[in-house]
Amino acid sequence: MGVKYKRDHPDGSGEIFENVIERPSEKQRYFDDMILNSDHTEGNPLEFYRFGKEQSYPLRTVRHINEDRFILHYVLDGLGYFKGEMISGGQGFVIFPREECTMAADNEDPWHFCWIIFRGRDAYSLLKSVGIDRERSIFDFSFLEKTEEIFDELIYSDHSDADIDLYMCSKFYELMAYHKKQYSDVTLGSASRRRYVERAINYIEKNYSSAIRVEDIARELHISRKYLCRIFVEYRGISPKEYIITRRLNEASAMLLEGELSVSEIARSVGYADYTQLTRLFKVKTGMSPQEYRNKYTGGRKNA
Repeated sequence: MGVKYKRDHPDGSGEIFENVIERPSEKQRYFDDMILNSDHTEGNPLEFYRFGKEQSYPLRTVRHINEDRFILHYVLDGLGYFKGEMISGGQGFVIFPREECTMAADNEDPWHFCWIIFRGRDAYSLLKSVGIDRERSIFDFSFLEKTEEIFDELIYSDHSDADIDLYMCSKFYELMAYHKKQYSDVTLGSASRRRYVERAINYIEKNYSSAIRVEDIARELHISRKYLCRIFVEYRGISPKEYIITRRLNEASAMLLEGELSVSEIARSVGYADYTQLTRLFKVKTGMSPQEYRNKYTGGRKNA
């Protein structure tokens, strides 16, 4: 089996390399493939065709008419659409054999993803063993950094001296091992999900005074935003966004009663650049503006 490397560009041009290609720059749009050249035989446990990595451009759309192969995708960051559903960083999906589908990058934040093309008699059962099948073709995964490390090693390292068949299998099974651990955590109990929620709350406690977003928390935990929101509601009864707002308003209430800072200063202290945002949210919670709240309970020792 031989290996070739291919890089396509947004203008439609492409290059084939016999030797390993250099990593792209962070701002570069790229479509990189490691292509395995071999005579594939029916009935093998697993056969690999390509490993790839793509930093897409806005609205890039690809229509797949798949035949006898599986195409496994891992979205590292950004947004895209598969089967009409939005997919974000920390989510993946599989295009199954004999499946026609369209996938498209988001216009504002196009996705950055890795992918594998493979087939074999063990392919479907292996995916099913980690909770992925035709009915559950979209999945969450929490091992983003490890995924990118594996693909970078595959695509941007020299494999001329390696037993390439064995090497490809070892890397694929390394990915499957991460899937298996995550799937086991989910099926054996809720401890893993609870730990994510606890870590999210710790992150909020340390950072609520800055302009954090739910996406920042998910990225810190290496899970998708969608998955974080789901498990947060499961354990806390509210969304991460609602938790952040409540934490900030509780802190603002205490600071208003202390009477040392102006409303504008308090707003900045709890993560809002504009005090009008704090005022709007405070009215929703208490029925009063921050200044009205202060006047009622302290006599208005400090003004906005």
